[in-house]
Amino acid sequence: MTAFIVRRILASVVVLFGVSIVVFLTLKFIPGDAAYVLAGPNATAQEIELVRQSLGLDQPVPVQYITWLGRALRGDLGRSIELHEPVLALVLSRYAVSPECSPERWPRYAYIQWSIASSCSSP
Repeated sequence: MTAFIVRRILASVVVLFGVSIVVFLTLKFIPGDAAYVLAGPNATAQEIELVRQSLGLDQPVPVQYITWLGRALRGDLGRSIELHEPVLALVLSRYAVSPECSPERWPRYAYIQWSIASSCSSP
């Protein structure tokens, strides 16, 4: 039984590693320039290049992936572009709401929705 669990954990690690590569490459090769967006539409080429360097976007793709993966494994998911706060803190602050959406509550939500729909329908 222990061997089975160990094999499953190792297989999960391999799958998560593969998914991380696919997600990283998908985000890396979508059209657009993150440095241009962050610098703003009125930024000069020099300002865009400074943003690119500060984000490490001037590094080769494998170096960017290793840096990204290392930070993600340490819990550093970066900073929100819009709110200028750590992303991990934002995710954890919203995590407390998740139990309200748990499957145990779905029957109650379905009953409430059914009640509202029945009261709104014409006879």
